[in-house]
Amino acid sequence: MTGKPAGPNQRTPSRSAFVVARIGDKDSPERRLTDDLIAAVIRPALEELGFGDIKAAHEMDQPGSITKQVIGRLLTDDLVVVDLTGLNPNVMYELAVRHASRKPVITIAVEGTDLPFDVADQRTIPYVNDIGGGRILEKELRSYVESAFEIKDEERDNPIYRVAEAEVIKAGTGQESEINTYIVRALDRLESQLTRLELEQVDKKGPERKHLRGYIFEGPTSNSGGFETEVRGLEIVQTANTADIGKGLAHVSVEAEANDRTRQILVHAARQHKFTLHDLTQPLDPTRKWKI
Repeated sequence: MTGKPAGPNQRTPSRSAFVVARIGDKDSPERRLTDDLIAAVIRPALEELGFGDIKAAHEMDQPGSITKQVIGRLLTDDLVVVDLTGLNPNVMYELAVRHASRKPVITIAVEGTDLPFDVADQRTIPYVNDIGGGRILEKELRSYVESAFEIKDEERDNPIYRVAEAEVIKAGTGQESEINTYIVRALDRLESQLTRLELEQVDKKGPERKHLRGYIFEGPTSNSGGFETEVRGLEIVQTANTADIGKGLAHVSVEAEANDRTRQILVHAARQHKFTLHDLTQPLDPTRKWKI
């Protein structure tokens, strides 16, 4: 059902918002800056407008696949706020996913951020990363959110829908289903390209790692060899071993860095071989030497 969405000030108890921003490792400068921005600016502004369920990816505590939960919220939440500061590849991908939903999205970025050409023409709130800048951002964010809910869904413009509609028109059809199919395929290609880029960056960092965790993946025995070979080639991985558990299934146990980025890379690699993350073990002895 399309049409003008309910305004944010109606204070619907179920109204939800998802925050997309660079996360970084726990206790990293990026994580602290993001947590401060959410706690001091974004959450107060949205709560004043009637939003009750406000979360970022690293704040999600439900069991199950984090990736699926993130994609689900990007596609279904009433509002998504995206901080483009740092132009993190994951942030850009998640913005593209939100654009595909054609639902309200607000982008912000610290002053001086050189926005890519394909999002530079979208309304983005610049902010200064200090107390005074936070107060100004909170006020502008409330105004932008109210304006965003005044636009009808079918009239909402963004780079994803602009290109998708043009390509479908070229093909001689304007069916909504064809547009959605084009978007899904384009996002899948984008995700693969970003993952390859991240894997290349990780490989260049070398083996100077301190904290390890055990990751146990489950999938078809017939695909276990290919999956084990792929993860063994990553510098973030210490060891990888396969165990047959019967009924055509196998477990691939991986020792790798204990951080969210490594988990996302491994989960994506597993998905290509029809494996899923089955279990995690506690961080392992950081004094162990890396493979040569």
